Amino acid sequence: MSSGTLVIRSRARQDILRAAKWYEQCQGGLGTAFIKQVGATIQSIEDNSPLYPVAYRNLRRALLRRFPYAVFYLVEKSGVSVVAVFGCKQDQTHLKIR
Repeated sequence: MSSGTLVIRSRARQDILRAAKWYEQCQGGLGTAFIKQVGATIQSIEDNSPLYPVAYRNLRRALLRRFPYAVFYLVEKSGVSVVAVFGCKQDQTHLKIR
């Protein structure tokens, strides 16, 4: 269980909106479904942040169901910080910068 608050950093919010827009252009309603799935995954992270494996150093990764995306987050003293939401085929070297 995580203690403290859960924060979605602005870049992660941009990732979510960008992906949702792309899915919505592919098929009406799919963007909304994507956002709901991200929300469900983030809720799971908030409920049990240690559940998901470490992907890089202290950065953990939770895979979405239905969509080939992952939520990357840090467990910090103050709570959980979502730093990115990337497609599994995207170049994830950008995570080191965030």
